[in-house]
Amino acid sequence: FIGASGSNNSVLVSGTNVLWNIGSQSLRIGQGVGGVGNRLLIDGQGVVGGAMVTNVAALTVGTNGGYSVMTVTNGGRLRTTAKSYIGGASRGNTALITGAGSRWDVGSVGLTVGSSASATGNTLRVDGAGAVVTNVNPLLVGYGSGANENLLLITNGGALYVNGNDLIIGYDSCTNTVIVTGPGSLLASTNSTAPQLSVGDVSGVPVRPGNLLRVEDGGVVSNLNLWV
Repeated sequence: FIGASGSNNSVLVSGTNVLWNIGSQSLRIGQGVGGVGNRLLIDGQGVVGGAMVTNVAALTVGTNGGYSVMTVTNGGRLRTTAKSYIGGASRGNTALITGAGSRWDVGSVGLTVGSSASATGNTLRVDGAGAVVTNVNPLLVGYGSGANENLLLITNGGALYVNGNDLIIGYDSCTNTVIVTGPGSLLASTNSTAPQLSVGDVSGVPVRPGNLLRVEDGGVVSNLNLWV
C-alpha cells in the first residue's frame, strides 16, 4: 500500500534502469478511508531504459481514500497483469500518463475509471505525443449506479488502445465523459474485428443520461462500432 490509512504519502521511482518489481502483488494507492492524497510517480527522466514498475497484479488508485494520484512521465513505464481501477470506491483520483515514451501496458485485462456508487470525479489522462495506454480489455468509464462524472481524456497526441472487449461510457451511471482532442490523439481498437463503443446504452442495463463521447480538434476514434 501507498497510504494504507494515512494521507499524503509518496513513492518516487525515477532514473535509468530503475526497476520496481511488485512480484505479482496488488498495489493500492490510498487504501483506507483515511488514505487521502497519496501519490506514485514513475519518472523515466527522458532516457532509454527509464524507470519501470512491473509485475503489478491489481492496481487501484484510490481504493477507499480519495484524491490520490499516479503519474507515469518522461518515458516511465508501468505493467499490470490484473484488473486496474482509477477510483475503486472513492472520488477525485487521477492517473496521468504523459510525455514521449511513457507507457502503461494494462496486460489485456480490464481498466475501470470510477467503479462503484461512491467513485465519482475520477480521471485517466493520456497526454502528449508518444504517451500510450495499451492492451486494455475492456475499458469502462463509470461502472455501476452512482459512478458518475468520471473522465477519460486523451489529448495532445496521446493514445489509448483497446485490444479485446467493448468500451463502455456510463454502465448504469450518468454524466461520464470520454474526450479525444488535439492532432494525433487517438482512441482505437487493435482487434481485427471492431468492438463496440457504447455511450450510456448497454443491453440489459438501464439507460442513464448525460454520458458523452467528444472527438474534436483533430482527435481520432478508430476501429470501434459506436452505439449510442
